[in-house]
Amino acid sequence: MRKVWLILPVALLCYLVVLNASDETTSKGNASGIDKALMGLKLSASQKSLEGLVSNDFVLIEKAGEELKRLDESRLWSSIDNPEYTHFRNELRREADKLIQLARAKNLDGTAFVYTNMVGTCINCHNHCRDVLKNAKFEPDSKVFHIPTSELEDPVSLKEGVIRH
Repeated sequence: MRKVWLILPVALLCYLVVLNASDETTSKGNASGIDKALMGLKLSASQKSLEGLVSNDFVLIEKAGEELKRLDESRLWSSIDNPEYTHFRNELRREADKLIQLARAKNLDGTAFVYTNMVGTCINCHNHCRDVLKNAKFEPDSKVFHIPTSELEDPVSLKEGVIRH
């Protein structure tokens, strides 16, 4: 089972890299196909962390933290020269290290706290990329979508006439 867990993300990444080999960051700064594939793998690893937390599976939490760290350290990411973006990447790496450390110590409260902070870091980074760097463009059928900054951007409010305060 361990081999399958390690091989599946690598195989998916290889497939997506080959599929998107000619896809580069556009002049408008939109994320490349490789970046999208890496983000999908980070989302999957994050979901594994949550699965480990709710099932009290510290081995799964540790593996997910290691996967997040490996993905973040990948040299395949597009280069973005921005201090805030660099800060978010470094923070995610530190949080992944802490998640691994606390999982090894079998500290459920600590891993839950770090996971919550990690999700906040992800949201803040995506907000920064979308609103400041203007390089996050999400497809309508994507499982990952931007967080609206106003009701005008909220597709649910627009579709269903929902008013949110």
